[in-house]
This record gives sequence, C-alpha cells and structure tokens, in this order.
Amino acid sequence: MLKRVLHFVFGPHTFEVVAFFLAAMGIAFALSSDRDDVVKANWFLGAAFLLALGRAAHLMLTWKATPPSRYVLSFLLFGAIGVGWVVVYDWANGKLQKLDKPLAARNASSGTAAQTPPSAPVSGPGTENAIKKIEPPHTASHPPPLIRTKAFSTIIPFTVDDFHAGIPYDSNTADPLLLTYSVLGGISDISRSPFLDQSSGKVIVPKVSDADIVRFLGRIMQYYVLRTVNELQNPVTYTNYESGKGISTDTNSPVSVPDEKEYPNEKLFKLLEKLKLTFTRNSGANDWMWKQYQMKVPSGTKIDFVEVADTGSANYIIRFERAPDLLLDFRIEPTGRNQGQGTFPKNFAPVSGRDIQETYSYVFTIHVDLHWNGDRSVGQDYVEWANGLEAGLHRKLVIP
Repeated sequence: MLKRVLHFVFGPHTFEVVAFFLAAMGIAFALSSDRDDVVKANWFLGAAFLLALGRAAHLMLTWKATPPSRYVLSFLLFGAIGVGWVVVYDWANGKLQKLDKPLAARNASSGTAAQTPPSAPVSGPGTENAIKKIEPPHTASHPPPLIRTKAFSTIIPFTVDDFHAGIPYDSNTADPLLLTYSVLGGISDISRSPFLDQSSGKVIVPKVSDADIVRFLGRIMQYYVLRTVNELQNPVTYTNYESGKGISTDTNSPVSVPDEKEYPNEKLFKLLEKLKLTFTRNSGANDWMWKQYQMKVPSGTKIDFVEVADTGSANYIIRFERAPDLLLDFRIEPTGRNQGQGTFPKNFAPVSGRDIQETYSYVFTIHVDLHWNGDRSVGQDYVEWANGLEAGLHRKLVIP
C-alpha cells in the first residue's frame, strides 16, 4: 500500500499537476499591482519550469523509441521549455519594471490640469542659515542681486509593516498624483527584517523612530526633486490609459536651461551616494530617467546635496551653484506629522496585501530660492528657469 502511495506521489503525473498549479499561481502574482507579488511570481514560475524540465527528462529516459527520434525530440522539447522560460521571465520582469516607471503606468488618468493652491509662507526658523546667499557690496556699477523666492507644501504618506517601512504605493488609479507616489515608493525603503541578538539570544525586529523617518523622507525628497528637475528639463513622453478612451501619449514641453550643458553621469551617480539610501533595483544609478535623459545645468554649475542640521530641525537642500553669479536652492523643510490612515493625502489609497501596523502623513515645505548676481541682461533667463522648475514641482507634489 505504502509503495503504491509513494509511487503515485513521486510519479510523473504529479510533476505535471504541481507544475500546473505553480505556473497558475505565478501568473496570478505577475498580474497583481503589488510590486512584492510580482517579485514572488518569478519564483513560482521558475519552480514550475524546473518541474516541467524534470518531467521532460523522465519522459526521455523512459521512452522506448529509436535513438535518432529520441535525440531530435529531446532537442525540440528542451528547446521549447528553455524558450518558454525566457519569454515568461522577460514578461514578468517587464511587469516589475512597469510598476516603477511612470512612463509605463497604464492606468493613470490622462489630462490632469495643473492647479495652484495658496503657497506656503516663505519665512521660518533657520531660513538664514539654510540658504546660502551671494551678496557682494552694492555699488552703482554692481547692483544688488536678483532674488526670487517661492514655497509650497506637500504631504507624503508613510507606513510601517512587518518587515518594511516606507512610502506606500497608491491603488487609486484616479488619483492625480498617482505617478508621483509610484516614483516615490519605488526609490527605497527601510528594512525591518528580524535578526538574532547574540547577547540575549532573542529575535529582534528593528524599530523605526520619528527621527529615522524624517531623515529617510528628507533624503528621498532630495532624490525625487533632482530626478524631477531632470524630467522637467527634457521632452519626456508619458503613456496614459483612460477607460472608454484607450491609450494616449503626452510629451511635456521642457523647461529651457540657460547656457545649457550636460552634467556628467559619473558625477551625478557619485552624488547619489551621499544620500545613503538603499536604492531599489530600478532606482539610483539604474533609474530609467538617468539612462534615457541627460541631466542639464547652466555651464560651470555644480550640483550638491546639503543637510543643514543646526537650525532646530534638519533641512535638506538640492543646490545648483556657480560662483560667483548663480545659486539655486531647493530646500526641503519638515513642518509637521499626522498619524492614522485617515490623515493620508486626499485621493490616496494604499495598496492592500501588506500587514500595515502604523500609518503617518508627513508635511514638507519646499522652498525654491534663486540668487542671481551676474549680468542683468541675461538674469531673466535664470529667473524663468527657476520659475519653470518650481511650477513643475508644484504640479507633481501639490494635491489639486
């Protein structure tokens, strides 16, 4: 009896049944909108193909055919399995990349109009120290610098689950800021994987403090603002899908960069290391934005990330500087925090599937400060450059 049961369990048809269910589960995970499920799909599909390969090997070993026929059919059968695996893996991996690419977000609402809510106040603690100013003595031959300052506020959701903490993905395809949350959520997260404490012998789950979250989000926003500057300065094409209308494409009008010059990628990627973020497989130096579109700056301008921690609360700055005439700062200032899912931004609905334990909404004020101390005849070009970038960031971060 036991021999018959074992023969059935380990029989060739068991391979077929198990492979079928694994493949079905893999396809179901791959069709999910949750990035973690798509990652799981690769494992299930890989296991299904391994079982199919084992079944094919068993068939070839037990088949009572003449050697020439066996050789030809073995080549065709194993070749078909190999090609099938390559095609399916490429499809699943493409699904994974689409979740991180605003360019391929097929369910986004099209034609979102830019709104202009009231701007946040510009003054605040630490403003003098956080903004570097170029102000030489004013004379009749050297007028005071052109100074343009704008600011707006944005709300960033944050969740803590069993093993991760970070910005969640948005499941509301009608949310005007869907693409913004998709990019933010795909940059990085904070790992909370349990570890064994050698001294106590207990399994410890790392805790995430409010200071950890603010620092993490400040650096995520530094990356996002720099990435968006690059996006706004290039003719990026978006693909949108709207129910009843189908697929449409829209190419943005790039913001003109005065005295334009391409910024070397090696300098840019070296700069990203300062953020000390654990980038996902499709962010950081692997971000499609850097690969497809070159960062542009006014000739001779240096980009830097600056953290100002001596003003009562940390400020996170993306700085474009060319001494002695140009200084453009995007200063990210943490200004508040609310707890609870009811405080999430308007229209935002986190994707399901994770055991969310804590939910927060963090408020940041983004200051855009331009100081131009060069030739006034070209100063207006730099003002329009800064205004165009501020308007673009406003559209992407402020809830209509």
